[in-house]
Amino acid sequence: MIIRELYLKNFGKFSETKIELEEGFHIFYGENEFGKSTLHAFIRSMLFGLTKGRGRAAKNDLFTKYEPWDQPSYYAGEMTFESGDRTFIISRRFDRYGKSASLVCQTDGEILSVEQGDMDMLLDGMSEAAFENTISIGQTKAETSANLGAELRNYAANYYCSGNSEMDVERALAILKERRKTVENRQKEIRKKKQEKREKVEQQAAYISEEIERKQAEEEQISKNIEQGKQEEKRIVRTPEEEQSTEKQNVWDVVKIKLLPVVFLAGVAGISLLFQGILKWSVLSGAIILEIVFLWKLMEAFRQAEEKVQQETEESREAEKREVSLEHEQERHREALRRMVVRRELLREEIAEKQMQYENLCEQGEELMEVSEEYVVLEEKGRAIQLAEDTIRHLSTDVRKEFETRLNEVSSEILCAITDGKYDRIFIDENTNIYLLQGAQKISVGQVSRGTMEQIYFALRMAAAELMYEEEFPVILDETFAYYDERRLENTLRWLAENKRQIILFTCQRRELEMLRKLGIPYHVNG
Repeated sequence: MIIRELYLKNFGKFSETKIELEEGFHIFYGENEFGKSTLHAFIRSMLFGLTKGRGRAAKNDLFTKYEPWDQPSYYAGEMTFESGDRTFIISRRFDRYGKSASLVCQTDGEILSVEQGDMDMLLDGMSEAAFENTISIGQTKAETSANLGAELRNYAANYYCSGNSEMDVERALAILKERRKTVENRQKEIRKKKQEKREKVEQQAAYISEEIERKQAEEEQISKNIEQGKQEEKRIVRTPEEEQSTEKQNVWDVVKIKLLPVVFLAGVAGISLLFQGILKWSVLSGAIILEIVFLWKLMEAFRQAEEKVQQETEESREAEKREVSLEHEQERHREALRRMVVRRELLREEIAEKQMQYENLCEQGEELMEVSEEYVVLEEKGRAIQLAEDTIRHLSTDVRKEFETRLNEVSSEILCAITDGKYDRIFIDENTNIYLLQGAQKISVGQVSRGTMEQIYFALRMAAAELMYEEEFPVILDETFAYYDERRLENTLRWLAENKRQIILFTCQRRELEMLRKLGIPYHVNG
């Protein structure tokens, strides 16, 4: 990619400003407030857009910092660049109410779409974070951020796993993680629903079990009451005394009917014999007296017997009443027994029905303990997703090691070139921690001078850009060489001239201009 023209319609302090750029070194020279950082931010914004932050962050974001001084509602610009053998122009509006972007190929007039990723394709998939950590070095920002490590790991996994750097392995892992989460959530939902159903079934079963126990206890008590009732029924019969009183009453009835006529006839016969002269009067009078006494005694006995009979009759009546009452009691007792028997049979039927319901609920509970077909499918799907994640991570680990080896080699070659061979071996681990290797000694980047540290990070940035992108992008340097001594600066400028097609350098010093002139390296300058 070669940037050919910047057109700042309204951006920061610039308005309706056009700047043409050339290949090789293009230097923007000027003192502070010249607008160098604004131009740097403009290039970045044209490549990746510019979005206003939210909340407190909005006060210090790039959108607010470079919002036009005049006409802030007209916040826009254009950039013309070459990619491959074609020329493109990208136009952007940044203001919050009219934000838009358009991309046109000037070579053949094709209209492309920024929204659909055509600009990302021309940038070879470079992200804004990668831009900031490779080809763009801001003021005193040679040190890379943690974002570079993530970009390098992702690129390595993408390229070596698929042969295509456009494949986003980190995104693939994120998608797999999200799918696994979806599967786990669905499994959790299934388990929760089953648990709720199981708890409901268990509650119903417990309630029915209590009902069965209660009804069984009632049925057992009724059975005991029935047995006691049967025993009581045997005791409710007529007593022997009642039977005897009835018999005595019958005997005295016979005496009154049969004995009194005999006594009367005996008296009549005696009187008849007296008149016939058979008996003497003295004998007869004595007999009569005896008979009278006998009759009196007999009548007294009759009276007493009659009283007794009346008493026994009353007693008999009372007995009859008691017998009637007893029959009623027997009938009531039999009715109570019948009702208890009916209630017991009803309870037994209800117990049988409840036991059947309980058994059905127990079967439902056992079925709910079983794993459903959907859950089995989800488990298999979850295992497949986990296997895919593990495989990608395993392959990523292997290929990242291979990429790290290559990154170490290229970074070491660049560092060796710009330090005159003083440092020729760099080791960069998977977390982008950097070390210098001198023999068996491993030196942390924090242990070297600031100038050497700047060169190490410069070498890492250039190596990363070379390995990650087939497209060669302009290198944008904003006051990058403040800590370089003359020798370091000379070596670095020479390396850039030999290896990069376009270098955009922002500086407030003439040192870089004089060094380029000394080295005989052509350059273009705005200032």
